[in-house]
Amino acid sequence: TDLTVATTGELSGASIPSASLSFSHILTGVRILTGENIIPGKITRISINGIYGKGTYSYATNSWETDAIKSFTQNTDIAISGNAGESIMDEALTYMLIPQTLPEGASLTIDFVDNLTHTTHQLQANIAGIVLPIGEMVTFRIETSSLSVESVLEVSVPTFAHSGGSSTCYIKSYSTLTT
Repeated sequence: TDLTVATTGELSGASIPSASLSFSHILTGVRILTGENIIPGKITRISINGIYGKGTYSYATNSWETDAIKSFTQNTDIAISGNAGESIMDEALTYMLIPQTLPEGASLTIDFVDNLTHTTHQLQANIAGIVLPIGEMVTFRIETSSLSVESVLEVSVPTFAHSGGSSTCYIKSYSTLTT
């Protein structure tokens, strides 16, 4: 849920039939997209941890006084193809956070299931110090650069005498995912 405020500015004490209101967003929208280096798979959980989740807004200064460190989690089931720029969260569930400089210990944690081994990996990034400006949208991009796909080719070639002959040769090809 977003939050907006409206002000009129100074009004005279005389009767005014209408007043113009100027609305502005006072939270920060946060969305998360895939980056350039992403393996196809599925996002099952998104957590923003150790950030300010409670505060008091001042109309006079258009600023927030924050307190109460909290974590926010979304369980999701978003398939990603491996292309950059894909949203890993339901657009209706965009994080709307209190504007702040993210405190020491703030982190972003993504539970990711790869399509190759169907293993769940926890991707984590330190986001302390990042500024979430009032009324703006901030985009984080995730990558699976901590995971690497290794292609393996195993060939068993029998030894042949110079006089020729035939034998069975085995070829095994597969990929592994390592952290």
